[in-house]
Amino acid sequence: MSTAKQRLPEKKTGSRWISLQTILMGSAVLLLLLVGLLWSGIFKSQNSPVNQQHPNSTTGHSDSSSTALIGKAPTPAAPGESPSPSVPPASAANKTPPPAVQASQADQLLQQQQAQELAKKQAELDAMAAQQQKLAAEQAAKQQELAQAQQQLQIQKKQEEAQQAAALRKEQETVPAKPAYVGPTSGDIVWQGSVTGNALVTITGNTCDTGTLISGGLPGVPVIVQPTDTKHIRLAATPAPSNSYQRLVFGVSGKGTVQVVLHWSRS
Repeated sequence: MSTAKQRLPEKKTGSRWISLQTILMGSAVLLLLLVGLLWSGIFKSQNSPVNQQHPNSTTGHSDSSSTALIGKAPTPAAPGESPSPSVPPASAANKTPPPAVQASQADQLLQQQQAQELAKKQAELDAMAAQQQKLAAEQAAKQQELAQAQQQLQIQKKQEEAQQAAALRKEQETVPAKPAYVGPTSGDIVWQGSVTGNALVTITGNTCDTGTLISGGLPGVPVIVQPTDTKHIRLAATPAPSNSYQRLVFGVSGKGTVQVVLHWSRS
């Protein structure tokens, strides 16, 4: 009995040791499982597409980052309803647009460039038209100034002519009227002088500038003068109102002493 009593405690001690060892081993296994689960979760979150685009994001914010980038997770569809389309990831916006879109964008850009070129050309044409209008206006102004100057000159000329006419009338009014002519109605003027070739003689009243006036003279009234020898004598100037009918010029040709007879009569 004493031996049995002594062994019983040994059995109880061994069973306690086995149960404690089992607990420790189970705890170690659970700890390893927890560590493995945590490690696998960290590895998966680091290898996810969201973490590849944002390598600087921490493990603790992986869920919020993926939700912000990918978009709100689609809610489960109710029975009988079609599931709502999922929001495409942000990286889809960076994809190259289809060729049709690219062609449309190219056409729009080309149309904008053509519109800008047309607007530029239209602006240049408008500027040229404005310049031409300005030049035309300046030319019209110059022509108007020239016409005004010519008109002013004509007015001044008419004023001068009117003043001259008024002065002439005044002078004629102040000059006493000559008495009526009561002399002969016709007569002869005889001139004699030395001629070598051609000579020009001027008779004023009863005097001459060269040679000798033998007889006769101009009466100082309108007369008609005719030379007797038209072959050697020609008239250069006859009596006129400008010289008060007192001046006569004739040319004579010959050699030596020549005598000229001029016949005059009242006109």
